[in-house]
Order: sequence, then C-alpha cells, then structure tokens
Amino acid sequence: MLKISAITDGISEDLDHALAVLSGAGLKHCEIQDLWGKGVGDLTDAEVTKAAQLLERHDVQPVCLSRKLFVGLQAMKIGPTDSAFVTEMDRLRRCIDIAHKLGAPAIRSMSMQREAILYSRNGPSIWNNGATWDRFVELFQAPVRVAEAAGITLVVETSFNRHRQHRLHGKPSCRDDRLAQSQNSVGPGKLSLFRGEAAARRLYSAQGPAH
Repeated sequence: MLKISAITDGISEDLDHALAVLSGAGLKHCEIQDLWGKGVGDLTDAEVTKAAQLLERHDVQPVCLSRKLFVGLQAMKIGPTDSAFVTEMDRLRRCIDIAHKLGAPAIRSMSMQREAILYSRNGPSIWNNGATWDRFVELFQAPVRVAEAAGITLVVETSFNRHRQHRLHGKPSCRDDRLAQSQNSVGPGKLSLFRGEAAARRLYSAQGPAH
C-alpha cells in the first residue's frame, strides 16, 4: 500500500516545524534534504543527534536523504581517482553514516550530467557522443557498491523539469525504458530510480521512489 511522504524543506528548513506540519497532517514519512541552512550531508554530529530526536518526537520516519551527490560532473571528463569524484564519494559515505543514525534506508543522488541518463546510448549527438552513457554506468559502479555494502538503497534522480525539456527539445525525453536501462546496466544491487519532474519533487511513495 502506497504511503505519502514529503521533502521536509518543501515545508520549511526548520525541521521541527516541518515535522510538526507533517505529523499534524497525519503523514508519518519524510525525505530530508536541506535543514537549518545546510544540506543534510553537511550536518554536524550534534545536529544529526538533534534531527534524530525531532524525528522520534514527531513520530516521523525518514525514507530517504538527499545530498545532490555527483551533480554536474562530466562523465567523459572525470575519472574515479579525480579529486571531484573522490569528494563526492566521501560525501556519499558521510550521508550513509547519517542515514544509519536517522534510520533512513535510502539516499538520493543525482546522475552526474543529466544528458547521459536522459538519452542513454541513443541520444542526439548534440548531447551525447555515444560513449557518455557507458562511462556513466562505469563510474556509478563504485557508489552503488559502497551503498550496497552499507545496506543503503541508492536512489538516482534521472530527469529534470518536464516543462524545461519541452522548451529545449520539443517533447519530454525521459522515458521509462531509459530508467529501466539504467537500473539493468548498473546491475542488480541496491539502485532505485526517481524521475525528477517538478510535480514529483515534493511527494512520492514512502515505500520507494517511482520506477
């Protein structure tokens, strides 16, 4: 049975207030992204403890943490030992640590440069030279392995606003078969896919993101 969840900073970055609103509306699940003026992955240990106490007080369960990991990295211009990629891996590990302390089973990441996952192998050459997709899949093996070893599901946001796609390309370009191709290419580990259209950014199933 589907359960409604909300991203807390869609209500307020004041986590206490956001959770009070959710609880007051009868909602028992949330995604935590930005709070107290910073991203969830930048919280201090003391702030993580405070967040855990607020979640318990309001009886709300976090289903996902979102750190905007790997956002904007150019798959064809970066390697797994490059400092920018290593930094994102360190941020992922910190998010995993926080997820364990808050009881969140999933972490939402971005998909590096959005063109790779929007168009996969068959995209127009203006966005995709044919190798970008394979390189994205190759690079994302490492984050998936780290998350899986920690018992965390890595949720990959695969799209951007559908209206913007329409303006740029004449029609929406992110299709369900592309999402399935991403999941199958990376492998059977803990990888889920979340379509990031504007309407879906604030509400989605607490049992897992849309596939």
